[in-house]
Amino acid sequence: MKVLFIAKGRDDPAARYRVMPVLSHFQDLKIETSLCDESDGLAAKLRLLSQASDAQLLFIQRKLFAPWFTRALKRRCSNIVFDFDDAIFCRSNGTSSDSRMRKFRGMLASSTLVFAGNEYLAMQCGDVDKVVVPTAVDEKPYSPDIEKESGCTLVWIGSSSTRKYLEQHRQILEEVGVRFPNIILKVIADFDFHLTNMDVVNVAWTLESEASQLSSAHIGIAPMSDNPWTRGKCALKVIQYMAAGLPVISSNAGANREVVVQGETGLLADSADDWLRAIELLSGNESERNRLGSGGRQRMLQHYSSQTVLDSITENLRSRALIPA
Repeated sequence: MKVLFIAKGRDDPAARYRVMPVLSHFQDLKIETSLCDESDGLAAKLRLLSQASDAQLLFIQRKLFAPWFTRALKRRCSNIVFDFDDAIFCRSNGTSSDSRMRKFRGMLASSTLVFAGNEYLAMQCGDVDKVVVPTAVDEKPYSPDIEKESGCTLVWIGSSSTRKYLEQHRQILEEVGVRFPNIILKVIADFDFHLTNMDVVNVAWTLESEASQLSSAHIGIAPMSDNPWTRGKCALKVIQYMAAGLPVISSNAGANREVVVQGETGLLADSADDWLRAIELLSGNESERNRLGSGGRQRMLQHYSSQTVLDSITENLRSRALIPA
């Protein structure tokens, strides 16, 4: 059989974590695969319709087409798996969008099976056949036993699109710098971040260095707001911290609260005082950091490792006869 993957692009973070591993896994299963990462414009859409006619399964990741085009794809290939890991039915500020919701509902109506990145996203799918498939991380590049940096380093990993969550917690971080002058913040991103009261080490993100840069820190932080958009986030940075064996301090929001087990793999914070207490506890207690970090690593291996999630995807597709047994 032939599976056509439709995604934003192989280097897009969502595609890198949720499409390319599945594509590679299918190739290992001797399933023919192809990737379409260009579907904007009339000519590209016509090419996509032609490619869809030659496939037995379409695996569409996050793309929201006009309902007429989604129906056209369905006519050319009756089996569509729709995978999404963000609240793509609303705007990134959390406000509703009629046009996005219309496209989202059209995609659901044409899908044979939906893979939702977390429970909140699955709840938005109504009565369609759906499975929660979390974002997964390959644990092999991460080394919990790597030599740590001196002192105590908080680490945050992200991009310009998620910088706003770091900015929203700027005052808390400034207060951390006042109370705990020996703490350093490492920011792994595509921008520089600075604080008045805390030393910040800015590290340019690269795929090759992200695992070692995370593993050498002491505590992973995941500040986030709570709205319809953030509830659709799939806790990637939290899962990366856990893969690196780091204890996590996270806002009690979105999928982060599904992934972090309070007091076992990290600490959830509802307020500025919660953040300060959590940082005080973990920055001064290496044994507690090790306990939570070890618990997080084990939880990640059990629920969020690439192989675990790939096995779940394969089982769900086979049980519905969407790929060969």
